Amino acid sequence: MAEDEALAKRLQAELDAENAKAVQSKRNIEVSDAELARRLQAEADLEAEFEAANQALDAKQAVDVKEGTGK
Repeated sequence: MAEDEALAKRLQAELDAENAKAVQSKRNIEVSDAELARRLQAEADLEAEFEAANQALDAKQAVDVKEGTGK
């Protein structure tokens, strides 16, 4: 009986350790997912800024050509 209790405690400790690892892995994945989302948003923001700058440059060049100051 004492052996059964010792075995049960050891197995429970192993299960608890495995569960703790699984919980930590889940947290790591959640942090990684959040970081990826942040980086993807930053990339999208930069692309939008770049596109806006290109449109502004195109508009300025069109005005310069219209005014005869195009280079």
